[in-house]
Amino acid sequence: MRTLRSGLLIAFLIVVQCSFIARVPLFGARADIVVVAAIAAGIVGGPDLGALVGFAAGLGFDLLLPTPVGMSALCYCLVGYGCGLAQQSVLRVRWWIPVATAAIGGAASALMFWTVGNVLSEPLPSVRDLPTIVAVIAAVAALWCLPMVRAFQLALADPARNRFGNERIRMR
Repeated sequence: MRTLRSGLLIAFLIVVQCSFIARVPLFGARADIVVVAAIAAGIVGGPDLGALVGFAAGLGFDLLLPTPVGMSALCYCLVGYGCGLAQQSVLRVRWWIPVATAAIGGAASALMFWTVGNVLSEPLPSVRDLPTIVAVIAAVAALWCLPMVRAFQLALADPARNRFGNERIRMR
């Protein structure tokens, strides 16, 4: 059930990205909210879940992009894993730590995508446009982080747990 809810959340993000977000340029760059799924899953569920969700979200998004299949999947997988590792190393969680993690993860994903695209000789924006693209993706990831973390907390919640039962008293 948790896999189904996470999959539906990823599909919803891909549809919103392709239908609305990609059509509105910010300062000449296009935002990317699909990477926030990997970041939020890494923050909520750790590095393994972040990598898994990042790979699934990237692969689903790659099927709609004119780039080689697997470019986004590789970048999102690494970012989800890295954000999960970073969140696990935090001792005291404050509200701004996931936001900062998302901003750094969004920037890293944009830089990785650009680097992998250049290695594969894909037509990408020039180096002069890269700071704007990185800044826009990092800012959008930071803005969408807290709602996506909450959405993944709800998607990954255990539905079998009885909310009204007393866990200290168990009947046999």
